[in-house]
Amino acid sequence: MELQYFLTDINIYTVLLAAFVGALLEIDNYFVGMSLISQPIFAGALIGYLFNGDIYTGVLVGAIAQLLWINAPPVGAYVPPSASAIAMSAAVFASSMGQHIQADSKEPVLMFALFCAAGVGYFVGLMDVWNRKFNTKVMHLFEDKIKAGRESFISAIQITAILGKLIRDFIGYAVVFSIGVYLANAIYVTLPEQIIDALSIAFWAMPAVGIAVVFDMFRTKTGEGLFAAVFAVTYVIFSFKKPDVFLFLAAVLTASLFVVYNSVWGKKEQ
Repeated sequence: MELQYFLTDINIYTVLLAAFVGALLEIDNYFVGMSLISQPIFAGALIGYLFNGDIYTGVLVGAIAQLLWINAPPVGAYVPPSASAIAMSAAVFASSMGQHIQADSKEPVLMFALFCAAGVGYFVGLMDVWNRKFNTKVMHLFEDKIKAGRESFISAIQITAILGKLIRDFIGYAVVFSIGVYLANAIYVTLPEQIIDALSIAFWAMPAVGIAVVFDMFRTKTGEGLFAAVFAVTYVIFSFKKPDVFLFLAAVLTASLFVVYNSVWGKKEQ
């Protein structure tokens, strides 16, 4: 697949829009709002829709990213790989690969997209560490002004930090959603059949790993029984509605209910 022909299939306005929305979601994750719209399951679905009208793929990869990194929030000095960046990049990679690659099944495509996106998320995490150091330097530049009583510089620091991250993430996502998509497509078609089969198996193992992460987070005296009961019920309900996504929906719903349970009753049992 030649790069020049591949890029002609990409709508530059769609790429720029998706990149801008992705950058805004990253700001919600770290700076302003914290309204949870930057969570992987929502961010993946939104970017999948904006990039290729593919909400379905965005929900699938977003649900997996949500489960795997649900216990790694960016709290305090800890900066984990960006689960939002992983979900958004995977949604774009997978939806694009689904268009350009004739595959027997979509599971290996989705898993490979997540694998590539994990690198993006790790890099975004490293950039956020650098961004915090940069913000500290900016704060010191205005420190004397603030001590002199010029409090308006506090707003200048905040605006500078937010705009700096917005511009950086916008450029980064624009590159990932264009050149990165081409590289993902080009590499996938060179993979041997054994790797494709392994990716397919690994894809179905990911929800189980994510469920184990959730289970480890919220273990209580009665938590094990509640976890099993809720998962069994959601498994049965969603298997009648959408058999190929019921495991993801059951896992996400279980995680949500378990969080509520732990928030309300968990402290009483400790």
